[in-house]
Amino acid sequence: MPDNCVTPAVPETPARKFRGVRLAGVLTALPCWAILAVGLSLTARSKGDGTHVQMGLPECQWMVVDGVPCPTCGLTTSVAAAAHGDFVASARANAFGTVLFFAIVLAGVIGVLQAASGRDILGRVFRRRWWIFSGILVAGILAGWAIKLAVGYNTGQYPTH
Repeated sequence: MPDNCVTPAVPETPARKFRGVRLAGVLTALPCWAILAVGLSLTARSKGDGTHVQMGLPECQWMVVDGVPCPTCGLTTSVAAAAHGDFVASARANAFGTVLFFAIVLAGVIGVLQAASGRDILGRVFRRRWWIFSGILVAGILAGWAIKLAVGYNTGQYPTH
């Protein structure tokens, strides 16, 4: 064979694709259910933020230094409250956290269904649309932060010092 020839790639067989689709389902479902399990293991702080310290993480430096929440403040508390079924406390902690909780549950269920059935459900949803979901995530975090700041400043909760 001449040196300038390219070796053809191994064609993807239906069985190989089927295994890959199932693996993608498992790799989606596992982190989703792990996040929900962690949320269940935590006790949501009634203050609306700071629940993450139960996992050994440090206090939010924005709160420590400036007395105002960071863009992700309250997300852990919100997901933990929602995991315990307290959706009012979840929305108070961070409105986007409640939305994120349901998105995590949905992605976890879809991942399990894909792993069990071998149908490429995630591929149909996300193919060529990942940037839309990324934009929704960023916009949701910023909207949740804006709501948290607006309510906190209006009620005198922020700045804390």
